[in-house]
Amino acid sequence: TNKDLVLLFEVFNAIDDIEKNGWQPLFYLIKDHPEVFLLQDSRGFTPLQHAVSTSNRMALRILLTQQPAKSAFLVRDTSGCNPLHLAAAMKAHEARVFCSLVSTEGLSKVFWQRNNDGDTPLHVAIKHNNVDAFYYLLLDSLMRWTKRSFLMQNNAGHIPYELLLNKALARQRAGIVDSDTVFTMSHAETLENAYRQVGVYYKCAELKAKHGLRCPGHRRLYCAHCRH
Repeated sequence: TNKDLVLLFEVFNAIDDIEKNGWQPLFYLIKDHPEVFLLQDSRGFTPLQHAVSTSNRMALRILLTQQPAKSAFLVRDTSGCNPLHLAAAMKAHEARVFCSLVSTEGLSKVFWQRNNDGDTPLHVAIKHNNVDAFYYLLLDSLMRWTKRSFLMQNNAGHIPYELLLNKALARQRAGIVDSDTVFTMSHAETLENAYRQVGVYYKCAELKAKHGLRCPGHRRLYCAHCRH
């Protein structure tokens, strides 16, 4: 309704102006109107998604002090992205905050929701070369990952490891051995270890064989029996 949109944009303005006006206008708005957490604009953005998309850390902290914010974790925008998808694409700080809260609330589904491209938040972090967010997503959520989750394909048919391996091999061909800002083979090994922990490393071996990589232990192309 028009009344809802007026309220939503009032909250958006309080988010955008938080450095100028302080945290109080936003805090009292969302405290008095908890229903605003589930309202969406034409982009499908809730206040939580708006704060993440603008990398507004102060506003994000204020929003997350309110219990109703948790109900917005699984709300997706018009591109199918939940707040964690946006955080994975934007800033590592936001990804860390969300991972921590999701762990507390037990909302593990937020890690596995797929957007309109079929991407999970981990796919998104890899696509955007967000190395720090990759580590937060992987390490903070590892114990809740299942075999099926590691093998989730996006609409292009890629699992997270395949996306990362393709990037790492391209960097290797370019002479980039290690980096903190782009994905390299060392990051691929980190993800391989996670695949090992849930018993699906064979998929990594299959993909490495597809690229003509040889197992140092067997001295031949990788196969399902490789553990190196």
